[in-house]
Amino acid sequence: MSRIDDLIRELCPDGVKWARFGDLATIVRGGSPRPIRDYLTSENDGVPWIKIGDVEPGSKYITSTAERIRPSGVSRSRRVKPGDFVLSNSMSFGRPYIVQIDGCVHDGWLVLSDFRAAFVPDFLYYLLRSTPVYQSLASKVGSGTVSNLNATIVKGLLLPVPPLAVQREIVRVLDSFTTFEAELEAELEAELVSRRKQYEHYRDDLLSFPESSAVRWATLSDLCEISRGRVISRDYLRDHPGPHPVYSSQTQNDGVFGFIDTFAYDFESITWTTDGARAGSVFYHKDKAFSITNVCGLLRVLDPAQVTARFLFHVLCIEAKRHVSSGMGNPKLMANAMGRVSVPIPSFAEQARIVGILDRFDALVNDISIGLPAELAARRKQYEHYRDRLLTFKEAG
Repeated sequence: MSRIDDLIRELCPDGVKWARFGDLATIVRGGSPRPIRDYLTSENDGVPWIKIGDVEPGSKYITSTAERIRPSGVSRSRRVKPGDFVLSNSMSFGRPYIVQIDGCVHDGWLVLSDFRAAFVPDFLYYLLRSTPVYQSLASKVGSGTVSNLNATIVKGLLLPVPPLAVQREIVRVLDSFTTFEAELEAELEAELVSRRKQYEHYRDDLLSFPESSAVRWATLSDLCEISRGRVISRDYLRDHPGPHPVYSSQTQNDGVFGFIDTFAYDFESITWTTDGARAGSVFYHKDKAFSITNVCGLLRVLDPAQVTARFLFHVLCIEAKRHVSSGMGNPKLMANAMGRVSVPIPSFAEQARIVGILDRFDALVNDISIGLPAELAARRKQYEHYRDRLLTFKEAG
């Protein structure tokens, strides 16, 4: 950091000035002509139409769009040019992107432009992604709201404005650090993919019991109490905040949809997704109080002395997906179909042996507190800490 420190001592020895973002840039919300279907076109004279779904995961740029709108709809939208930024107006989405094409912007975005007198674009990108800036924005969004990051909030954001030479040097350092981190992460990700394939191979081998073997087989309806969740809306989550997780059809965050002040279950169990693209995904629950929505089913083992819930979970990680019906384009694994799934029941000692092996392997490839996922998380945390230090400045005066 010596070069950056030297520049700061030379160019701003008494500190860095801070200013409202709205005084440094033009910040407006995008626009969507209504009804949008009347303006969408595949014609070459159409204008690129930039939506939330047009961003590439992990990228800082928007380079292409999936759709175009007719010229007649342009005046009802918001134009952007290469070098402008877009920022989602939902804190749940969270990050800025640099636009590299001419186009129009959906009203799910805020457009940031005319900032070059104050900021080097890549410096502004890193600054807007920093932890202090994100926390500052999040603190101004109403509790329970996911789409309330309006232009007024962003305009009021106080930002440091170091000299452009300092900004360029910080960008150089962060770019090189980002490249180094990306290479390390790519190596770890490749290792993680390899380990997961290895884990799946061992799991499939350990849980392969020919029906001709001495292992007993039974249907889930004979082994478990089977039930389904209830409708729990986002409005209900907002109006009943609490500590107890609600599981739904998503697979991110271990399937957690939100948290409420009551719970429906507090026993060891397995839940699965009944509807949609993730139908057949299974989750294991122990020592927690929780609820599930209507797109989830629940299995409770009737006789734990006969089969353990953890053993069934490992079996269903393989079997559940095989029983998903994709009729009418909507994948489903409903309770009646799950009840007919036949599973092997080896001896209790054999179940414990298999679970012990698979749990150790599962922790290595999936547990964020140990193994490869923990190393990946540590790398990302290290980068964020270093980035935030570089973007912390003493305020002038």
